[in-house]
Amino acid sequence: MSAGTPTPRSKRGARIALIRARARINPLALLALPVVALAYAYFAQASPLLGQSFGAVAILTALATLCVAGVLVRPTTDRLELFRVVSFYYLMAFCFAPLFEPAESLYVHEEPRAVLVQRSAALALFAYVCIAIGYHLPFYRRTPAVVMTRHDEYDAPFATVVGLALFVIGTVSFVALFVLAGGAAVILRGEGGLARTEFSFGLGGYYWGSLLMLPGGAIYFAAQASRRRALGWIHAWPLVSAFTLLLLLQGRHRALGPLLVSLAISHYLLGRIRLPRLAVFALGAIALSILMSSARSPSVRGVFAADPIRFSAAVLRDFPERAETILSGDIGRIDEVMIVIDHVPDRMPYDLGWSLTIPFNPFRRLIWGVGSEAPAVGGRLYLIARPDMRGSLYRTGFLPSIVGEMRANFPAVLCVFPFLLYGMGLRAVYQRLVVKRADFLSIAGYAILGLFLCNMVIQTFAQNLFELFVVSAPVFVVRRLVRRGRRTVASAEALGEALPTPRG
Repeated sequence: MSAGTPTPRSKRGARIALIRARARINPLALLALPVVALAYAYFAQASPLLGQSFGAVAILTALATLCVAGVLVRPTTDRLELFRVVSFYYLMAFCFAPLFEPAESLYVHEEPRAVLVQRSAALALFAYVCIAIGYHLPFYRRTPAVVMTRHDEYDAPFATVVGLALFVIGTVSFVALFVLAGGAAVILRGEGGLARTEFSFGLGGYYWGSLLMLPGGAIYFAAQASRRRALGWIHAWPLVSAFTLLLLLQGRHRALGPLLVSLAISHYLLGRIRLPRLAVFALGAIALSILMSSARSPSVRGVFAADPIRFSAAVLRDFPERAETILSGDIGRIDEVMIVIDHVPDRMPYDLGWSLTIPFNPFRRLIWGVGSEAPAVGGRLYLIARPDMRGSLYRTGFLPSIVGEMRANFPAVLCVFPFLLYGMGLRAVYQRLVVKRADFLSIAGYAILGLFLCNMVIQTFAQNLFELFVVSAPVFVVRRLVRRGRRTVASAEALGEALPTPRG
């Protein structure tokens, strides 16, 4: 082909290497595991909470070693392989953050705390082993050495337009919800307003419509990034915009979601995540969480609005102490699992799967009205473990993680089955969307599904499931709409497009 001949459209979608999915295990990572075990045991025995039980220190040292192995010792170079990410979440929630838990707690415990922390550590280790077994069951074919992209099977310009339309619909719905409801204070019940469950009629449509910002932004960004344009990261602006808007609701996990999705899409379609950059992002996320935790109180919102820079500087002045508070209160889950083990089934019977039907609550509210929902585990146990709050109008709860949630539903022996299924689900999502499909829409779906599945380690399973369906379904519907015919794809492959050297 001469230099002046225009490049065929099908040539623009030349298949390139997405990831090196099979690689040798790094021997240096294996040598680091004993060092990790010794270092963790040293700090755990000095922890105010964990140091109360030698058994808990030993069990969590074993768990921390396994989690680090799950992060570092993997036969793949993909840093966002789902088991690797879940292992990191697990390490933070059950091993690292509990190091900062105080010796005393606001919750009332029936059994000695030393006994409870040991039993909670044992349950966390048991759950992780079951998840690892489920993930590694040999139900899939051998992973190829290099996974090649399949972007040419989908119409990226059409997907760009559809994704942008979904994002606009979501943004308009969010603005309408925010204005009609009366602002963040009303939505969050911060000043005597409405809870989210009371948006079932009228405003509820705007709430669920606003969730389209995330899949719309993800589709747009992935479609633009797949075209290998210069400065492709600029096209993440819809996800950054969604992050900015969700900050108004002052929900940290929800607001950070679009940024994490954009990070995952960038990793696969623009360039690998480098560890120094990831560390900077983590520090920024912690600082944002500290600011939102301080500014969400109605008593100081005016101060923050009047001078946000000075307010932020004052809040972040004692960053180490506030970071420890965020880690122990928002990320650490040993204390919450202790409450489940302490009061189930003695003071609250096993749910036997009832709380796992929470994803059907929106339909219950539409048919039978508010008050017909399945209650969350954390809300009921909060009132049992905090008897001083039973007469208060302040409604809250805690997030017991998927580990505590399953233990509140079933005896420990039966928990093996849901944990295995969770591990198998992680493997199915990664294998089908990244290894098998590897197109830009599958990557967008994987970024969203991975975010919610990993958050279940820190939050819960059932409370995320309905929203997970709402925000992920549009990606797969669009994927069906913009798929090119088989004849077009075959002709593109027949051109013999050159394959660049795999990244990394």
